Amino acid sequence: MNHDKNGSFHGVEVISPEINRNGMLAKIRSYQDYKQVCQDYSKKNKSDLVLCATSAFYLARKIANQHKVKLGLFVRAYENFSMFLDKKQRLKNIIKSVYSDSNYVGENKLADFFIYNSLFMKDKLSPFAYAASAHVIYPPLNIIKKNKKVGKIRKVHMVGMSYDKGFSTFSELSQYFPEIDFVAFGKSSKYSKATRLGSNLYYGGWCSVDELFNPADVFLVPSTWEEPFGRVAIEALSNGCIVVVSNKGGLPETVDNNVQLIVDSDSAVAWKDKLHDIIDNAEYYSFLCREMSGLVEKYSVERQLDKLESIVKENVISHG
Repeated sequence: MNHDKNGSFHGVEVISPEINRNGMLAKIRSYQDYKQVCQDYSKKNKSDLVLCATSAFYLARKIANQHKVKLGLFVRAYENFSMFLDKKQRLKNIIKSVYSDSNYVGENKLADFFIYNSLFMKDKLSPFAYAASAHVIYPPLNIIKKNKKVGKIRKVHMVGMSYDKGFSTFSELSQYFPEIDFVAFGKSSKYSKATRLGSNLYYGGWCSVDELFNPADVFLVPSTWEEPFGRVAIEALSNGCIVVVSNKGGLPETVDNNVQLIVDSDSAVAWKDKLHDIIDNAEYYSFLCREMSGLVEKYSVERQLDKLESIVKENVISHG
């Protein structure tokens, strides 16, 4: 439901909602029209399996029931699990459910199987999912490994400007290490690209992959909240950066739970000590991260597609 194109792409037929955002009533009508299009399409084309994300759960459940086939649910975040939301987020979901037919997955108990984006998410949410089976398919990456060797730490990068992403820790570190440039990337309505935030702290804006990783010697992911996974850490590893993540959510999984690359996100002192150690032993940490190339391979598009194909074959109900 979040795609912005219609047509056939690599053999996949895509039908996207044309959402009219000029007022709530128009938006509701757009979603209702989209649901009708999907239901009409499903009547003409027999399904052997239905897969969906949380935002289309109710609609997909109706279609799966009509065709008497299994429903698989992709879970990438917590937003449809009420037990993990605050009051404001719950109210937002209730309002959304009025026009999009989405609701709390944990209360539906109607999916036949779930596909999570990390082992962390599977372990955390499976007790509330009420599905017969659970699988993990990681966010697929086009892996381009770069054998970059880091000998001296000159630049430290991260993505995000919020407290949840750990920007306050990143900013504090820049003050401890004035000889190193710290650059935070991502979208910001507050700063323009290349804004200087401190003597050695910069905002890099929205940038290309090369701008994000090529100049970076160290890439930090100091999130303070439980990240469902942490794709950017895998991308940084594949680009030859020294990568250090916080101990939150699925982030440790991205560095194969290697304790040398994991820091307590609630301790600024721990981050300071870790960066000191990296500066003093840059070649060792660079070697350590290069040796993780085997880990990076398991997130490739090919491997994730193989997993999806296996899950589909396991759950498909053919109408002949």
